[in-house]
Amino acid sequence: MALITLNQVHLGYGHPLLDGISFSLEKGERVALVGRNGTGKSTLLKLIDRRIVADDGEAG
Repeated sequence: MALITLNQVHLGYGHPLLDGISFSLEKGERVALVGRNGTGKSTLLKLIDRRIVADDGEAG
């Protein structure tokens, strides 16, 4: 069973930031979140934490 699941998530602030992303994290898996400034790393974490809501798709 996945601890975190994102399915076809879309989010934008005047321009697409997250465009149809899908992701799941299973118990015991490890991930690293790496990217340049402004590429959506903090936004992705806020979506996972449910501090913001996606424009479309499922986050849970």
